[in-house]
Amino acid sequence: MRITLGQAKTEVEAIPNINLAATDTRIVTLINRAQRRIIEESGAQLISRRIRICLDENCITAPFGVSSFTDVAMSDTPMPILNEWYEFLDRGGGVYLDTPADSHGLRLVERGESCLFRDIIGVDKQIKIYTDIVEADGTNIWLYGRDEASRWIRTDPDGTGYVNGERISIAGTGPFTSTKIFSEITGVVKPVTRGMVRLYSLQPSTADERAIAIYEHNEEVPSYQRYLVRGEDVCECEDNATLTAMALMEFVPAAEDNDDLVVYSMEALLLMCSSIQKMQDNKFAEGLALSRESIRRMAMARDKHSPRERTSVEYHIFPKDTLDSHRIGRVY
Repeated sequence: MRITLGQAKTEVEAIPNINLAATDTRIVTLINRAQRRIIEESGAQLISRRIRICLDENCITAPFGVSSFTDVAMSDTPMPILNEWYEFLDRGGGVYLDTPADSHGLRLVERGESCLFRDIIGVDKQIKIYTDIVEADGTNIWLYGRDEASRWIRTDPDGTGYVNGERISIAGTGPFTSTKIFSEITGVVKPVTRGMVRLYSLQPSTADERAIAIYEHNEEVPSYQRYLVRGEDVCECEDNATLTAMALMEFVPAAEDNDDLVVYSMEALLLMCSSIQKMQDNKFAEGLALSRESIRRMAMARDKHSPRERTSVEYHIFPKDTLDSHRIGRVY
């Protein structure tokens, strides 16, 4: 069931103990608080999504809104997800290079976070910026990183002293180009904009451009999880290869009336809004009871729209001496 923010505002307005009009900005805050609380108490299933993502130079970068991957498959083959510490295990495989092929099975290795979906190639690139919609006066974007000599970029945009990064105005009709040369971008800070903002690396001598980032209008400090794909079935030439994943999504608060809510049970949402209000009025027992009923209603709605879960248990039988040698314990 699809529920929009506008629908929720109308329903919440009718709750007797809320006393908020649908036009009151506090009602949006209340609805988003209720959503977040239901998500936290109901588990991650509410914000899990199935997505498909392209492989680029043996890496994938999680798109905006994705917190992490919980399950991944490539070419119909599920693969394990290894964290950044795996490469440093005493008896592990060592540090993986960025070359994909080896004699082991497919796997995904965490590679930290990045503000770009694709790295800059070379050390002599300017940054060219496009906006989908003409932005208002005074709209700026900050780029942080290193120059062609790997020196930290610092500028004096207002004539009052040097600061880290380069400030680029993106107001009016673009495109807009950095004055500094970037070999690496380590961070980006932007305001909430009217439309999407696109970054390209620009080769000054040839005017060649290469897409490196696309930011949504409501991104302010972009940061995405990045992974390296390894395994014998990975080919360096597979630029168009895709991975299918179950992704754990970040909670993005609803802002406009037509925005979809993550919580798809109106009853659960209304009960949680009432619970929050009761607790603010120091009626904790009533608020806790409403909260529990909200979670129960959410579970009912989830079970209605999802197949029943089944647990599969796999048994491995080991000889007694093997168990003793590994100090796992004895089987009687």
